[in-house]
Amino acid sequence: MEKEPIEPFDYEVAKQKLREQFRTGKSLFSKGGAFAPLFAGDAKFNA
Repeated sequence: MEKEPIEPFDYEVAKQKLREQFRTGKSLFSKGGAFAPLFAGDAKFNA
């Protein structure tokens, strides 16, 4: 089984997404959260 290539983390995009999600009260760690790409290799966040 081949692993999918991991895209580089774009801090500027994450910063914009973080500000928007923080302002609206959305979870930053959920599947679509600003920090989700940082946990791509962590099985408990991929469920």
